[in-house]
Amino acid sequence: MVKVNDKQFTSESFMEFYQYTVILCEYLKAHDYVNGFIVVHDYSHLNIMELVTKMNVTEMQQFVTLLIEGYGARLKGIHLLTDSKTIELFVKTLKQLLNKKIGERVNVHPTYEDLHSIIPKEILPIEYGGTERSIKELHEDWIEAFSSDEHVEYMKMMNKACTDETKRLSEKFNEEYLGMPGSFRSLAVD
Repeated sequence: MVKVNDKQFTSESFMEFYQYTVILCEYLKAHDYVNGFIVVHDYSHLNIMELVTKMNVTEMQQFVTLLIEGYGARLKGIHLLTDSKTIELFVKTLKQLLNKKIGERVNVHPTYEDLHSIIPKEILPIEYGGTERSIKELHEDWIEAFSSDEHVEYMKMMNKACTDETKRLSEKFNEEYLGMPGSFRSLAVD
């Protein structure tokens, strides 16, 4: 659940969201098995045209690639909550960044009731007519989890992680045992 509280949306707001999401993915990777994500963005109190003009498409493309390919995030649905008529511009831009299968999972909901037809009330916060705790309580719980000593140590360890290039197979090995390095798309024999 993503709710934008600040009416003055800036390009830095996107970066803060990306950073928060990466921390969330790292936490979930370390502590849980995730079968998939259902993402809900509440843009009901936001000027969509301002959102689109502040968006850097290249950064968003890199972020989406990181989530899907880097973290293996399975997006089961992206739900945008707004009654704005200009949301179609944002959705059109978003669908260009996603593959066709995931692009078909982007839905716009003008009301909470419309959202309830897709997402069960049991997992929606109270502010959205659900029975789950408030967004503020859930956010505070996540911040506490991200700030725990265990998770901070895990993040430090992950930041130090790197590959040992001395153990990488060299082309010399391939040449010696397999012939010429590289790949051949077509081979013509006389």
